[in-house]
Amino acid sequence: MEPYRPFVDHVVFQLSLQKKKNLDKETKHKFMELYYTEVPFGEQRVQLGTCLTYTTASVVKIFHGRNQEHFIPEVIM
Repeated sequence: MEPYRPFVDHVVFQLSLQKKKNLDKETKHKFMELYYTEVPFGEQRVQLGTCLTYTTASVVKIFHGRNQEHFIPEVIM
């Protein structure tokens, strides 16, 4: 799911600025917060986890020939 990589990269960058090098409970929590982060998606703002569901469903429809458009969130950092 490459469209979502900038969100993860942003967290990794922020953690590197804090000199975090271990994947401890606090660090894992930062990554889990991503799932609930609201992002622009079309005309609305939805949680990133919901975007994953929309994107996955649109890719499945493309593979089955029912749709030609895929849905991904806007990346605003």
